[in-house]
Amino acid sequence: MSLNELVNERLVLLDLPLSNEYFLSLFAAAGLRPKISERTSSLPIARSMVGSNFGYGLLNVPSKNIHPPNGKPLSYIPLEKTHRPMALGMATMRSERKSKIVDPFEAQRRKSITGHSAPGMSLLY
Repeated sequence: MSLNELVNERLVLLDLPLSNEYFLSLFAAAGLRPKISERTSSLPIARSMVGSNFGYGLLNVPSKNIHPPNGKPLSYIPLEKTHRPMALGMATMRSERKSKIVDPFEAQRRKSITGHSAPGMSLLY
């Protein structure tokens, strides 16, 4: 599915800091402006609204769960074309000593988060 096909349909926008800007920037980069029908900061509510035909939603992390809280099944369709990835980062205080769990956690995240394992994501080092 392309953004051109979606632009005139109703968008249920996941309205969280950074993610709303990211989703809207995808349209802006293509010179498009989506038709936002609903905004919510709750992913379960957004998924329920999409399942109840309030519009379509965008996610930057694939989900294997096709059943939102209202029980109406969803289908996930990837966007055509490669879009700018959403960057992930992890911040630690330079002055603080890291706990024994932080280094292995960072190493695992670097290894597991790739464009293939989490489409639409990139990890900042």
